[in-house]
Amino acid sequence: MIATCQRQIGDIAAPALIGSAAVKSRPNEEGVNTKIKMLKRQTYGRASFTLLRRRILLVE
Repeated sequence: MIATCQRQIGDIAAPALIGSAAVKSRPNEEGVNTKIKMLKRQTYGRASFTLLRRRILLVE
């Protein structure tokens, strides 16, 4: 009974430990997201989606 419980806990804990060791931050993606948010704030209420898309493509 105890061995079964230990095995089940091990089966549950292993993926959690692997997931906690994974890299959480990706600096390149964070920078791109920040730029897009800044452009969206600058064009809020003034620009259509096509203009916003053009500006995002020009910045990158």
